[in-house]
Amino acid sequence: MTKAKVIKLDIPFLPKSLNELFSIHHMKRYIYFKDWKKYVSLSARGERLIPEKPFEKAKISVCFVFPDNKTRDMDNYIGGAKGLMDGLKRAKIIKDDCWQRVKVEYKGKRGNVAKTEVVIREVKKI
Repeated sequence: MTKAKVIKLDIPFLPKSLNELFSIHHMKRYIYFKDWKKYVSLSARGERLIPEKPFEKAKISVCFVFPDNKTRDMDNYIGGAKGLMDGLKRAKIIKDDCWQRVKVEYKGKRGNVAKTEVVIREVKKI
């Protein structure tokens, strides 16, 4: 029996909320998502987290770590993290981010520093 492949990625910031993203010009929003995608891809490569071949199917856990107990609307952060999934695909960690290939879980927790923790686990079926 082979051991499941697991990749952990810590991103030292939180995504912008959709409320903030909808209030900026569409070109700045495009650049924001493009920068997220590039950051995730380069971080994974820099930390040598790229598997030999992309995961065909994966379960992805995304945890937003907030520095305080302020109430936040979770789906706003989920929408702001679109570049995260695109970055995992660009880095060739996952083959595709379609619903047939990935199952994504989002959660939040309190921590000392704002960040986004990502765990990608290769699975046989979704």
